[in-house]
Amino acid sequence: MEKHIDHSRQQIIPGHNQNAIDDARLVIIGNNALSELISIGAVCIGATANMLTPISGKPGTPPLFAESHDVFDIKDAIEELLSGIRVSAYGDLMAGLDILMDTGIDAIVDCSGDPDTIAITIELGSSLDIPTMIAAKDSAGFNILFDLEEVPVVEQNIDWGIGETFIAAGEIIHEFRAKISPRPSDCPPAPVVRYNALSRADLANRPNILQVGAGGIGGAAAFILASFAGSLHIMDGDTSEASNLARNPWLSGDDGFKAEAMRRAVQQLFPTLDFQAYNRYLESAEDDIPANLVIVVAAPDNWQARSLCSKISLDRGIPYANSGCSVDGAIAYLCIGDRKSTRLNSSHIPLSRMPSSA
Repeated sequence: MEKHIDHSRQQIIPGHNQNAIDDARLVIIGNNALSELISIGAVCIGATANMLTPISGKPGTPPLFAESHDVFDIKDAIEELLSGIRVSAYGDLMAGLDILMDTGIDAIVDCSGDPDTIAITIELGSSLDIPTMIAAKDSAGFNILFDLEEVPVVEQNIDWGIGETFIAAGEIIHEFRAKISPRPSDCPPAPVVRYNALSRADLANRPNILQVGAGGIGGAAAFILASFAGSLHIMDGDTSEASNLARNPWLSGDDGFKAEAMRRAVQQLFPTLDFQAYNRYLESAEDDIPANLVIVVAAPDNWQARSLCSKISLDRGIPYANSGCSVDGAIAYLCIGDRKSTRLNSSHIPLSRMPSSA
């Protein structure tokens, strides 16, 4: 089924230049889950994704939706997910770069974890004077390294787990869009959303989680939560449309229920997960929802639903993670019991705190 991506909602972001993004060509070097998700994110916002195979090294986390590490299999999987998008794949790094340099490159991201490949990436980015990002992981956790002059010491077998990979890909696409379509100087900086605002103790014993909302934030959150949940219950009475696909390509885009679409997509990766989709809105804190919940995650598009999630959290004395987007950026809050809400940013919740999917 063909899916048409409508970028009209992106136009409300201050300073957003969709024409610049439509013309942008991002080179993604890597053949793993992170490169796959970055490529999906790039084409969702309207850019052209060009995937290249690294010179050597272990590819790391297997792609989530493709059948193998082969970049052509990854390309096929993305085109099956979204038709009418612009993505290309090259099995040879140097030959692919020669071709792409003739057509133009606007930014590079290297998630290969291979020092030889990273050295080429750094040299190319410097010579072309274009934004260059190295996705790396060391003992301190995940980092996006910019405009380096020498090869950093990184883990060569990059295996971050599904939850951390989704967050890493989102960070990289955010940086790419910021480079191509900068926010106006008089616009306040956008805070950073963090889906995991909970301690490891909260995540022990594979908790039962209620997520309200299955849109842009809810789509990515569902995969992240599924990576450590014992059971996942998603509630959303809304149906999808083309304008949703720029933020959540796993929706059908054909008036199907969002919650059910996310159940199908998530269970492809987690077939044994106890996943319940509720194709209706949350209407009261006493609604027909599981009694043994451990965490409530709110990602709806209205404050009434957020208020009800908060009441469920307070009534049951369980953690409540609240996240949302506005034209000024993405915000996440954490509420535990009757404690005061705490606004979160990158200084509060490092990516290295993400639980493993194992």
